[in-house]
Amino acid sequence: MIVSQGCRRRGLEENAPMMLSRDEISRRDPDAELAGCWKAWIVERAPRLGVYYIEMITHSPLEFSRHADRRILVLAGAMKLRLNSREASFGPGSLALIPPRAPYRIVKQGREKLLFAMFLSPDDHHGSLLEPAREETR
Repeated sequence: MIVSQGCRRRGLEENAPMMLSRDEISRRDPDAELAGCWKAWIVERAPRLGVYYIEMITHSPLEFSRHADRRILVLAGAMKLRLNSREASFGPGSLALIPPRAPYRIVKQGREKLLFAMFLSPDDHHGSLLEPAREETR
């Protein structure tokens, strides 16, 4: 069960408490999707923290975040994380920290659905999972 305050979600007033189960979140249509790779649901977005649920279908392209730390908490299934030149396998309850500017790739392992929560800190226009990174203006 997710319990949050200060949610910036459609249909909820700001600072309203929110309690959503994993099923309630993933039952909705995804907020973003990369065909054949992943689906994403927004759980909460605020300037200092973005919380997303990700269902990985196969693997992610090689990615990096310019300004945000990314924390991944595996909820179901198994994955392999390639981070810089290291590689490790993770299952339910495992946590990974991906620092800004570190290249990484997530690969689904096994047949079970891979679902994880991703926490972006900060979640701003530079590091959002659902918006393309923009060039900084000088």
